[in-house]
Amino acid sequence: MAISNQFDQKKADLKTRIMKSAMKKFSETSYEKTTIEAIINDCSTSKGGFYHHFQSKDDLLRTIITEYAEKLKIIVQKIVLNKKLKALEKINKIIQKTQRFKLSQQDFNLMLVKIWQRDLISIIRSMYLDKLVVEIRPLWQQVIEQGIDEGVFNTSFPEEVAELIVHTSSLFSKKVDIAVFKENSPDKYEYVIRKIEFIEDLITRLLGLPKGAIILADVLRKNLNIFKKMLNDENIIL
Repeated sequence: MAISNQFDQKKADLKTRIMKSAMKKFSETSYEKTTIEAIINDCSTSKGGFYHHFQSKDDLLRTIITEYAEKLKIIVQKIVLNKKLKALEKINKIIQKTQRFKLSQQDFNLMLVKIWQRDLISIIRSMYLDKLVVEIRPLWQQVIEQGIDEGVFNTSFPEEVAELIVHTSSLFSKKVDIAVFKENSPDKYEYVIRKIEFIEDLITRLLGLPKGAIILADVLRKNLNIFKKMLNDENIIL
């Protein structure tokens, strides 16, 4: 049994090494120009080791995105299932915890930023955002239904509101990316902050909450400054 566990751990470690090497190479070279051979050489494995875990480079990227979304889902799910928290507390805690998690995933963030900046592959963006929609929307709905039961949220359409919040957030994520990574306007960060404030205002109105009840804008302003520093440290000019 111990030998079997060690073997399983080695396989898991190899999979993680391949994924980390892939994120590194995608960031350094670009997704389109990175070869499987380059990834294999970077993590010192064989073609057999690579193809044991992944069918192709596309499958590798899909796995990286899926595992990221799954980790995000676990964080949100843990908060949603916490019976000690009120619905509004859950929403603000979800905002805080998920943003903290995103900042901790530097390899993933840099890969995604550089892929979107250099390759402009719309299918990758859709893959990433669609995965988040599928995983996160039901959890938003659950929190909204709790808030309705508590008499805090005022809406007759919890499923539709949850879907609108997630889709709108995804849509404006794309707009923010375009502003940050493609526009050279000196006021592009004011544009980004305006979009963030709009999303906060939208969520507040959809749920029938008083202004200032949601802390999204405050959290994202702080994280935007941290993210800018991280990108500057990596010599990505914004």
